[in-house]
Amino acid sequence: MKAFQLIGGSADVDQTTALKDVAQPDPGPGQVLIRVGGAGACHSDVSLMEFSAGGARDVPMTLGHENAGWIEAFARALVARGAVVPFRCLMRADGIDATVAAALKTAGCATVWIGAESGSQRVLDAMEKGTRVEQIDRAATLLREAGIEVCFFLQFGFPGETLAEIELTLDMVRRNRPDDIGISVSYPLPGTPFYERVRAQLGDKQNWVDSSDLDMMYQATFSPDFYRTLHAFVHAKFRAWRAAAALRALATGSHRAARQQFAQLGAGLTSLSKLPMLSRRLREQAKTAASANPTPVLVPILSRQAAALPTEQRH
Repeated sequence: MKAFQLIGGSADVDQTTALKDVAQPDPGPGQVLIRVGGAGACHSDVSLMEFSAGGARDVPMTLGHENAGWIEAFARALVARGAVVPFRCLMRADGIDATVAAALKTAGCATVWIGAESGSQRVLDAMEKGTRVEQIDRAATLLREAGIEVCFFLQFGFPGETLAEIELTLDMVRRNRPDDIGISVSYPLPGTPFYERVRAQLGDKQNWVDSSDLDMMYQATFSPDFYRTLHAFVHAKFRAWRAAAALRALATGSHRAARQQFAQLGAGLTSLSKLPMLSRRLREQAKTAASANPTPVLVPILSRQAAALPTEQRH
């Protein structure tokens, strides 16, 4: 793996003006390591690790509001070293403004994945995400204007989530038109406040076998079968919406990516044929709750401002 180490600690990373290669990185407390790993023929994955006396933790590209300006410094350093390569990364929606979007483009960023999670502000607050729905909308617009692909991670099944709030998430996807989506159900990770608050409901199975398991670890509003059907339904909806956009582009003579547009059109037509069956199945499964006593909506403990700050990692 190729890696770069920022000169200086995370507290003054915004003043960084250079990068040095580290074949065998051995960063100390307070330093941030930029990892550039292979992700296929076109893009690299860029991720960060922040080091402390207790160990290391992965952090999003924004690194918290206290380090405003470091992405711009990162872009300048890459340009100065002739090291600009296409990459993709994960960022928080509240860490993206016009300046950051432009710097990411300068640095070679091709794709940004945002943990959008939900289109319901109530659910985002219950998750203690520290973000607002309008920040997700704004981030997607700014990244697209900068020429960067936008992808959303979505999460369903958080305690207390209703059908109306699921629809709000679909609306968020519809209006922002992300280039790709990743869908999961809420998963209580050990060591997190969410885990502690639903711990009493966890049965013998307390972890997934693989990432596509989609089994509920606690008593959600609906059954695991509902969320598996919802996973397929949202993906089908997404592909149908992309097909409609591709058809409009082809009809208006925008053929700059005609091959991709035809591929999207084909995938969308296939998905469109599945939607009636998936919709009927969802309606039937929604009639049956997962439990007579589903987990109620979790009241947030932290304010949005506090929730937006990185938390200490337990070791």
